[in-house]
Amino acid sequence: MGEAQTPKLYDIAPLTGMHPEIGLLAAALEDGTREWREELGRVSPDALVWQPFPGGHSIGALILHNIDVEAYWIEQFCAGKNRPEGEERLLLSEETHQYSVEWPKPPKKPLKA
Repeated sequence: MGEAQTPKLYDIAPLTGMHPEIGLLAAALEDGTREWREELGRVSPDALVWQPFPGGHSIGALILHNIDVEAYWIEQFCAGKNRPEGEERLLLSEETHQYSVEWPKPPKKPLKA
């Protein structure tokens, strides 16, 4: 039997140019993104848009939804600013109804590094 590998630990520091608490939140989100991208690995555009049933969730729709929710909280709730024009359309905010299991089909694009 092989030895268990010790996971690599990352320390985060607040992003510069921001209020320290917002900078720490942004750094934590960046670190979380790094972590799930490592776990997800390479994903084809076909896999990103695949839905287990019509209107079902897909990897791409879940990623867009996570970005939408975090952007809302940071931009509107924390910073007290209106969301940038077109952001909700880009993130398919109006088309996503997670509680009634109505997920949009995301654009078929590669997941950029």
